[in-house]
Amino acid sequence: MALTVESKKQLRDTVRELRITLVKDLQDSAKERYLLVVKQKPKLPAERLEHRRRLLAAIRQRAEERGTDDDLELELAAREAAATWLNRLVLIRQLEAFCVLTPAVVSGAWNSSGYKQFRNWAPDLCEDETSGMAPLLTLLFTELAQSLPGLFGDVGLTNLFVMPPATLRRVLEQLDAIDDGAWNDDLTLGWVYQFWNDPDREALDVKLNAHGRLEPHELASKTQMFTERYMVDWLLQNSLGPTWLAMCKKNGWNAEVESQGVLARLEALRAEWRKDLTQPMEVSGALEENWKYYVRQPLTDATVAGAPKRLRELKLLDPACGSGHFLVVAFGLLAALYREEARHLGVQYSERDIALWILEDNLHGVDIDPRAVQIAAAALYLQGQRLSEDAVPRRLNLVAPVLQLGKLKRDDETLTKLEADLRAETGIPTELTVQLIEVLSGVDHLGTLLRVGDAIEKAIEAHEGVFARTGKQKEMFGALPVPLDKTVAKQAVRERLDAFLAAHSTGEDLGVRLRGEQLSAGLRFAELVREGTYHLVVGNPPYQGTSKIRDAKYVTKNYPRGKSDLYAAFIERGLELCAPGGGLAMVTMRSWMFLSGYTALRQWLLKTFDLRIIGDVDRGAFEEVPDEVVATAMVVFRRSAPSSEVSVAMQPTPQSDKTRDGGRTARKRAAVLAQVGRYEFHVRAFAAISGSPILYVLSPVALRRYGAQAPVGSHSPARFGLNTGNNVRFVRRPWEVAVDGFESLSAAASAAPNLRLPWARYLKGSKGVEWIDPGDALVRWESSGLEVKVLAEFMYGSYTRQIRNERCYFGAGVGFTMIGAAFSGTPEVA
Repeated sequence: MALTVESKKQLRDTVRELRITLVKDLQDSAKERYLLVVKQKPKLPAERLEHRRRLLAAIRQRAEERGTDDDLELELAAREAAATWLNRLVLIRQLEAFCVLTPAVVSGAWNSSGYKQFRNWAPDLCEDETSGMAPLLTLLFTELAQSLPGLFGDVGLTNLFVMPPATLRRVLEQLDAIDDGAWNDDLTLGWVYQFWNDPDREALDVKLNAHGRLEPHELASKTQMFTERYMVDWLLQNSLGPTWLAMCKKNGWNAEVESQGVLARLEALRAEWRKDLTQPMEVSGALEENWKYYVRQPLTDATVAGAPKRLRELKLLDPACGSGHFLVVAFGLLAALYREEARHLGVQYSERDIALWILEDNLHGVDIDPRAVQIAAAALYLQGQRLSEDAVPRRLNLVAPVLQLGKLKRDDETLTKLEADLRAETGIPTELTVQLIEVLSGVDHLGTLLRVGDAIEKAIEAHEGVFARTGKQKEMFGALPVPLDKTVAKQAVRERLDAFLAAHSTGEDLGVRLRGEQLSAGLRFAELVREGTYHLVVGNPPYQGTSKIRDAKYVTKNYPRGKSDLYAAFIERGLELCAPGGGLAMVTMRSWMFLSGYTALRQWLLKTFDLRIIGDVDRGAFEEVPDEVVATAMVVFRRSAPSSEVSVAMQPTPQSDKTRDGGRTARKRAAVLAQVGRYEFHVRAFAAISGSPILYVLSPVALRRYGAQAPVGSHSPARFGLNTGNNVRFVRRPWEVAVDGFESLSAAASAAPNLRLPWARYLKGSKGVEWIDPGDALVRWESSGLEVKVLAEFMYGSYTRQIRNERCYFGAGVGFTMIGAAFSGTPEVA
C-alpha cells in the first residue's frame, strides 16, 4: 500500500513538529542531567559521571575541530540523537505494521498489547501507568541491536541523551495518530528521513540564494532529494528488466513475462488507458505490477553478453543511495525473479535463502551521510524480515565512508606506520604516501566520486625510481634494487591502505555485521568502489553546480567532462563502475542532453556507450519540489559500444505544457505509466547537429535534411552580444539623455571601441524582439564601458566572463549577426 497525498502530508507535518520537540527536549534534558549539576557532581552516580565526562569531551573536541562553541555542538549532538530516536520508533512501528514484530509496542502507545503484557510481567519496572514504557523500549532496542547495531546499538552520543517521560509520551501519541496506511509503504522510512532534513536543506537554499557557497560537509544536507516511486520503478524495470530478459536468453529460458503474455496485455491496457488518463490503470498480479513501467526495447547482443548466468552473481550498486529507496524496490523485484529462476531450474529456493542472497550478494550502496545509511540498513532489514523472519544477514553491503582523514595530524602513529610499511615493501617515498592520504581525505564529501584505485595507480606511476627488494626477496635475490612488478606493488599498497583506513573509520556509519564482526568503513568503501564490478548502477545522484561548492577541485580535475555539476560527474563515474555490458540507470537533470556546457560529456557518452532509453520527465516530476527549479530525465546507458539497434525516448508531457498546478506530478506519473510520447531514434544521427544535442523528437528525415545544409554560422556567424548585468543602471531611452550625449549607431560603429560620448545606441534585443530591433535603447559605455566592466569584475571575478566579443559591439563587427543579451535572466546564444 502506497502513501496517499493526505497521509504523506500528515507524516511530513508530524515529523517536522517532532524534530523541534525532540531536539529541544533532549538538549534541555542533557543540560539538566550533566551540565547544571556542577555543585552536586560528586554526588552523581558513577554511571552518570562517566556519561557526563563522555559528553563534555565529545562536544569540546567537536567544537575545537569545527571552530564552533560548546553550546552549538551540544545542540547538534542533540539533533543527531533525536533523529536516531525517531528512526528507531518509526522502524518499530513499521515492523509492527507488517506483523514482523509482535506483540505491538509502539502501535497504540500506552494502550498497546505489548505494553500491557510488560506491565503484567514486570510490575516492579512500572511505578505508574506510563513509567514502564522507557524500560520496555530499552529492552526492545537491545534485542534489535543484535541485527541492526548501526541504528539500535551505541550510536554516537545517542545513549547519553535520555528522553524525558513527557516527551516520549508525546512522540508515541503523535506517531500513533498518523493514518495506518502510512506505515504499510516500503518507502515510509525514506520519507521520514527527507522530512526530517527538509529544514536543513531549506536553510542552505537561503544561503545559496544570498550568493553563498556550500562547504563540503554541507553537501549531504543540500543534495538530499527523495526520488518519486514511479521514477524508481521505471528505472529499475527498464534496467533490471532487460538484464533479466538477457539472462533468460543466455540460459535458453522463456521469460514468464513473455510466455504468459503479460507484456502484450500491458500494452493493450495502456492503449486503452491513453484514451482517458483521468481513470486509474488497474494492473492485476505480481508480474504485471513488476513490469508495468517496462518500455519495449531491443535487447542488444552486448546486454546479453554482459548479463550474469545466475541471479546470485548479479551485483547492483546505488552510488549515492541516501535512505535506500532504489535498493528497497530492487529487493522486491529480485525476490520475484529468484522465484522464477527456481522454476526455470526446477529447484526450490526458500524465502530465507532468497532474502539473504539479495541482502548479502546483490545489493550495494554508498552515501556520505551516515544517518542516511542508517535508514537504508533499517529499510533493507525490514524487507528481509518481511520475506522471512529467519533472514538475519551476516552483512549488508552499505557504507558511509566517514574517515575524517582531513583532520589527521602529520605525526599520527598510524600514518607514520603506513609510510614506513609502504617505503619498506614497495620503495614508495614518504611524500607520495602523504599525497595519497591527501587525496583520500576528500572521501567524506566525495563518496563514490573518489577513485581509490586511481589514487593508488597514480602513486605507483609517480614513483619513477625502482622498488627496493625487501624481506624474502632480499634473501633470494640479494639487496640490489630492481624493478618490482606493479601488480605486486598495488596489492601491497591496497593491503596497507585497508589497514590504515580501518584505524580511521568513525564506526558511526552503520555497524554492519560480518559473522558478528564489524568491518571498517574504509575497508568496505575501498571494496565497493572498484571499477568494472557492477551489472547495474542505479540511483538519483546529487544535483549541485560545482561553482556553488567551496572546494570542488577534485571533481573539476578528475571529471573534466562532467565538472559543471555533481550529477554529470556521477554519470561518468557510474559507467566506470559498471561491468562490460552492464547498465547505468539514473534520474538526472536533463541539461546534459542539450546545453553547450555539457557538449564534451554528451559527445563522449554517445560515442563510447550505448544509450538505450530516455524518460524525459522535465519539470514537475517531483511532487515535493515546487515551481520550475528542477527539470529531470531518466536515462539508461549500457557499458558497451553504441548499438545499431534503435533507441527509445519517452516524453510524457510535451514541452509546450507549461502548467504549474498541484496536480501536474500525478498527471506526469499517469502519462509515464501509459507510455505517452514514444519516440525512436538512432544516436549516430545526432552527429549531424553541432554539439550532438539529443533532439529525439526530430525524425530521421529532418535530421538528414539538416545535415545536408550548410550551418547558418558558416556564412552568417553569430556572437554573444553586450550584457550589462544591470539594465536599470546602464540602459536608457533616448529621451532620458541629452541630445548631444549619445552617439548614433553608425557613429558608434565607426568609432568603436573609442566612443567620444558617454551613451551609445544599443541593440538590446530581449523578449518580443524577434526579427528586427528598433534601436531605441542607449547604453552607458563611457571610457570603453569602464563602469559596466567594474561591476562585472566585482560580480564574477573577471569582467571577461560577461563582456565578450567587444570588438563586435555597436555594429563594428562587419558580417556578424549580434544576439542582444542585455535582458535579465539567462541569455541564450544562437
